[in-house]
Amino acid sequence: MSVGIKLMVEVLDHYRGPDHKFRWLMAFAEKASDKTREGWPSREVMVRRTRKSAARVSNIGSELAGDGLLRPVGRGGRHRGYTRYILLPAA
Repeated sequence: MSVGIKLMVEVLDHYRGPDHKFRWLMAFAEKASDKTREGWPSREVMVRRTRKSAARVSNIGSELAGDGLLRPVGRGGRHRGYTRYILLPAA
């Protein structure tokens, strides 16, 4: 299991947005690689960690990408798996 401890600390130290986005970023960082900053936690994990619906979890990821915090590197969707993201460095 890859645990992004450094990424989790980065989110804790630098992210100051809404709680639902903070929970999403922490869940993502938990499953991401500290080396590559890339992650793709399952929707089930994200739902459990954020306490949001599966549809909302997907929307939050898109919102964070729009906020400039994530970069999509693979598209999810029907029969294509989950969207993968890279957590961009904190400014």
